[in-house]
Amino acid sequence: MVKDNFDAAYNSYMMSSVTRIIFRDFEGHILVACTCPNTFVADATTTDARA
Repeated sequence: MVKDNFDAAYNSYMMSSVTRIIFRDFEGHILVACTCPNTFVADATTTDARA
């Protein structure tokens, strides 16, 4: 069994966001982790849609 976890943070001043994705196994060990920066993001809703 693998659990995925998506998070996003938005910075309105810089009009940018960061999306984080983590996959863990059934014991909670991290299998894969990725952080993706996004530029020219209009609002927090767009950040959630990109995540």
